[in-house]
Amino acid sequence: MDVLCTAQCSAHQESSAKTEHLPICRMASISDPSGGPASSKSLKPMETQRPQAKKAAVSLYDDRDLEINVKNQSLKKATWGVTLGLAYRSVGVIYGDIGTSPLYVYASTFTSSPSQDDVVGLMSLIFWTITLVVVFKYICIVLTADDHGEGGTFALYSLITRYAGISTPGGGSPNASDRHLSRYTSAQMIENSTQAKPRTLGEKVGAFLRTSKGARGLLLAVVLLATSMIIGDGVLTPAISVISAVIGIQVAAPSITTGAIVGISCAILFLLFVFQRMGTSKVGFTFAPIVFVWFASNVMINLYNIIIYYPGIFKALSPHYLFLFFIRNGFSGWTSLGGTLLCITGTEAMYADLGHFSKASIRLSFLCVAYPSLIITYLGQAAFLMVNPDSYTTTFYASIPSPVYWPMFVVAVLAAIVASQAMISGAFSIVKQSIALGCFPRLNIIHTSNIIVGQIYIPWINWILMVLTIAVVAGFQNGTAIGNGYGVAVTFVMIITTNLMFLASMVVYNVNPLISVPIWALFLLIDGSYLSANLFKFLNGGWFPIALSLVVFFISAIWFYGRQRKGQYVKANSQYMEQVLTLGPPSLGKEVDDEEGITLGGSKEPLLLAKTGEVVSRVPGTGVVFSDTVSEAPPVFIHMMTNLPAIYETIILLTVRNLPVSSVLPEERFLLRPLTHAPGFYRAVARYGYSDVVDMGPSFAAALKKELATAIKPFGASLPADKQPKMVYVMGDTSCEPREGSPCWRRFLLEYGYNPLALVTRGRNHAWNVPRANLIQFGIVFEV
Repeated sequence: MDVLCTAQCSAHQESSAKTEHLPICRMASISDPSGGPASSKSLKPMETQRPQAKKAAVSLYDDRDLEINVKNQSLKKATWGVTLGLAYRSVGVIYGDIGTSPLYVYASTFTSSPSQDDVVGLMSLIFWTITLVVVFKYICIVLTADDHGEGGTFALYSLITRYAGISTPGGGSPNASDRHLSRYTSAQMIENSTQAKPRTLGEKVGAFLRTSKGARGLLLAVVLLATSMIIGDGVLTPAISVISAVIGIQVAAPSITTGAIVGISCAILFLLFVFQRMGTSKVGFTFAPIVFVWFASNVMINLYNIIIYYPGIFKALSPHYLFLFFIRNGFSGWTSLGGTLLCITGTEAMYADLGHFSKASIRLSFLCVAYPSLIITYLGQAAFLMVNPDSYTTTFYASIPSPVYWPMFVVAVLAAIVASQAMISGAFSIVKQSIALGCFPRLNIIHTSNIIVGQIYIPWINWILMVLTIAVVAGFQNGTAIGNGYGVAVTFVMIITTNLMFLASMVVYNVNPLISVPIWALFLLIDGSYLSANLFKFLNGGWFPIALSLVVFFISAIWFYGRQRKGQYVKANSQYMEQVLTLGPPSLGKEVDDEEGITLGGSKEPLLLAKTGEVVSRVPGTGVVFSDTVSEAPPVFIHMMTNLPAIYETIILLTVRNLPVSSVLPEERFLLRPLTHAPGFYRAVARYGYSDVVDMGPSFAAALKKELATAIKPFGASLPADKQPKMVYVMGDTSCEPREGSPCWRRFLLEYGYNPLALVTRGRNHAWNVPRANLIQFGIVFEV
């Protein structure tokens, strides 16, 4: 005998129309060990009986009841051998940008022949900028905020949203079952969730984010803006690095025209972007020796310059020369910050490329290789300028001894090519995270490594960056003009990272405000000073990264808005399963073709359409129907049943959820439950992190069937033996149209913004590698 239970879903109590139809679900009878009917004890809430989940009643509307046999696993630490290997590759991928900054820093900072005091003062400013921003801020602080190995703006955003308990664009509202994932919950999150009232400042900030829609929107907007700026960095970094290196030809041979320099630079950039398809690992392995030679050559040349020209340049390491520089120069000293900032360009790549490597490898390679080399290089160039101040426009090439000029030129060009790799890799990573969290149109993502998931290649982004980079070189034609724009993009990203880290220090790490506020104020002062100086150059090139970033930002915002409208349509037009299908009398099932029904606990009732009473035909096989809701029948299923009342014997309503976590362990991937109101129907949720690959190939089908067989055993059910074993995927091919009476601005955004993006966006069936031979798509129009 079936047990009837009434299940109320709190998520649907907000809608009065929904609350008038509280669902009644038929639960399979659960017997106690003595063979009798299930006692009331067996129907206790799942939270109190999780160790004995086989005896628990299952609610159709609570994801917590989906969780079965979740195992916690700790991340294994990499060995020193692996760390050294990653550190070697990171030199070739990450530090090319910041490593080649000596090509153009002094030329971009000084506007006339400097005095010796100004050379020492600027050298002091460069040293303390690198030390405070790169070593103290990024190496010591920012890199600690990794999300299970992933870095970048979206990794930081996911940490904040997860600990604050707020929804993300791609994953919906936080779910109780998610907190049992090994990589979702921490001891601090569990402690915070048990507090009746917020106690600390971080808990109060988290509570404010949960209750303030405006604060959540502002946080997302800031993150999208940072993402847009990083993509802008991916355009400007290759441009300024390559043209600043190639211009060395003109220094040695003044007869070479600017047009020739631009043409050579564009050709090199074209080859660089073509080379990206090889993948980060191969690119890093190939380029790492070049960067090592670059660093070693700079150290030897500039140690020579220090000895020959001005051994006392080491006094510039004292910070008081920095203050004297600003006191002496006033306004011009402030504007020089725009050029000085270029000594730390590419710093954000250390964080954005964290998923390609590891914290230990990045710290090791920077502190042992990049940092000492950079300081010695800048000291040597400063020593040269103490004696040759008129060479400030070509400091790098002018300071190279003539016997090694052309070998060093070749190394400089190769190193400049490497410099471009840092932000290109970072752009790939940040776009992938944006796509996973639903903030960017879906694009084809190629994984270039079978070992490190974070190593990817995105063709569309690669070719767009190539076109824009070549256009920048052809348009600006010199490194100084490009540098004016480059600084704006860099400082915007840095100041956003500073503020997000301060927010994370409160919400995620519960750092004492007496510690976090002074550090935040210090870096806000540094970043703000650099940003103000670069905005002063807005008309001289600073406009370009802002314009480019706004274009990318609006693309992300329009895509996000369209997805939100679609989500609202799905929520408004979804129905409870019993509003779509109902059970008929057993006798009716025998009269209709005498077909064998799919059973759950012995049930033989046929399925009928709830509105018309028409019998739903069942055919052998398993159908996986993709659903954007975890509690109701999605519009595409309703559309299918209304127009084609025939389904497979086994139906799995599958929801793919992207969670604000770097990855989900394979054994924690699925949540499953049977829908006993409709025999043969099952609800499944496949959970993925923003670094995971959604691949629905043969291994996915096998894992889903295995999990399904395990999940239904406690309910006395078993999977039917298909006469022709197969799994068919049913997916909606949706399009959006503005509904009648929509305001003009909404019609414009949908018709000329979202819909064109949707046309060029990769479909879910392609992005998720759904087998084409087993795919059925139903066209449906969403009036949003």
